[in-house]
Parts: sequence; structure tokens; C-alpha cells
Amino acid sequence: MCNQVIDMLELVSNKARLRTVCMLMHGEYCVQDIVDIAGEGKATNLSQQLRMLRLAGVVEGRRQGKQILYRLKDGPVARLVKLLRDEYMSTEPK
Repeated sequence: MCNQVIDMLELVSNKARLRTVCMLMHGEYCVQDIVDIAGEGKATNLSQQLRMLRLAGVVEGRRQGKQILYRLKDGPVARLVKLLRDEYMSTEPK
């Protein structure tokens, strides 16, 4: 169990992957949309990060024409990021 937690934390400790997961919490996006909105460098670099997230079972993609739309799968990473977002991005003082 400890190793699973470490693996999950290592997966989201990368800034590009964390921003991507946060963005995908709001819906489906193609690589270029994620690059444009999240500001994560080049599409090729982001594609590599999405591949890691896909292989880890965090995101999935579906083809729409020439594009692949990615979405966040429900699971421990999605719940962890939601918890972190609720804790640290709350507008109410604690």
C-alpha cells in the first residue's frame, strides 16, 4: 500500500501532469487545448505527460476526427487532486 501511495504522489508531483489533471477535472480536452490553457510548453512534451497518465490509468482518450480528447478517469488520483483543490483553493479562510 505504501508503494501505491508513493507512486501516486510521484505521478502528480510533476507540474505539467498536475496542471493537466486539474484541467481535465473540468471536462475533455485535446492536447493543444491543454497546452493553450494550462501553458505547459510544447504539445510533444505534454503528449508524453499524457501518455504517462494514461499508462497509470489516470486519464483516457477518445478519438474525435483527427484529435484525441482526454478526460480524467474517476479514481484515487482524481480524488486526491479534488481533496487538494478543496483544501488549498478554497475562497473561505480556515
